[in-house]
Amino acid sequence: MTDRGFLILADISGFTAFVTSTEFAHGPQVVAALLETVMTRLSPPLEIQELEGDAVFALGPDGGPVPPLTLFELLEDAFVAFRDRQRQMVLATTCPCNACRSISRLDLKLIVHHGQFIRQVVGGKSQAAGAEVILAHNLLKNHVTGPRAYMLLTKAALAETGVDPEAAGMREDVESYEHFGDVRCVVHDLESVWRRTTEARVVRVEPANAIFTIDVLLPVSPAVAWDWLFSPDKIQRYEATTKPIVQECDAAGEPGVGTRIHCAHTNEDIVETILDWRPFRYCTRDATRRPGNLTVRYTTDLAPKDGGTRVTTSVALAPATPWWKSSVIRLLAPRVRSAFEANLRALERLLGKAPG
Repeated sequence: MTDRGFLILADISGFTAFVTSTEFAHGPQVVAALLETVMTRLSPPLEIQELEGDAVFALGPDGGPVPPLTLFELLEDAFVAFRDRQRQMVLATTCPCNACRSISRLDLKLIVHHGQFIRQVVGGKSQAAGAEVILAHNLLKNHVTGPRAYMLLTKAALAETGVDPEAAGMREDVESYEHFGDVRCVVHDLESVWRRTTEARVVRVEPANAIFTIDVLLPVSPAVAWDWLFSPDKIQRYEATTKPIVQECDAAGEPGVGTRIHCAHTNEDIVETILDWRPFRYCTRDATRRPGNLTVRYTTDLAPKDGGTRVTTSVALAPATPWWKSSVIRLLAPRVRSAFEANLRALERLLGKAPG
């Protein structure tokens, strides 16, 4: 049976390096969970044809339930779901193994082609086959540079979606394969999709909902105050840490939503994860104390005031905290407040002596 439609591959980037350098016990579980998340977003309405190790192969037949333009949005949504699941796994893990510590290094690329294929039954299972199916799989091996997460659409697929490539910020690309020659494509940066999505999400602890708040006035501009509050090398000049602060950023090396910060103190380790990152305005983080896995959520607000910057830190329980952990955190609140205030007052004194 001959058919036409979209041929889609969702492939986890960094899979080979991940599984060959991490523990067998956890590595496959991580990949399986991420692929399952993508599959759940794609099907329905798409048809999952096959799970191919680190990739999912799906079909969107012409005349199916997904309008072409909606298909493009569906694929963006699948990537956002992948990133959300990845971030949840990073936040939830307390395992020190290489696999669990390397979850953030994985990424997703989407290959989208449109063409003719045949449906054949092999071993009692229906499969899509044909030259266009081979081409779609060949596109997994490409020469795309730039973002780690991207959608590569052939011009045939782009024409069917009706998406304006210029308005979407796509760039031209040409891939070449034996038997197919040059294949004209466009590259859609999925990192920009993630940034757009996270920028639309507001995660804040408002003072009215906090367990406690702390206010200090720093004698510097918001831009300078931001640097002192969030740059690891500067933080260590006024916070009482016993080891270097380790900050796990994105591929570009820049902090943002999802960045993890490891800070070692005398009797405990603090692991922080950035949930909302609005430079020079505010930052919201979850801070988890180990041992004990007690988590608080806090927002650091910056606002110009009297030629300096007013810094307000509002600390609350993380959502869905079990009642017994809530009780422990509230019992420890005076100690937690004391630690936050000591650090901010130390920074206030330091900048008062040497502004900037």
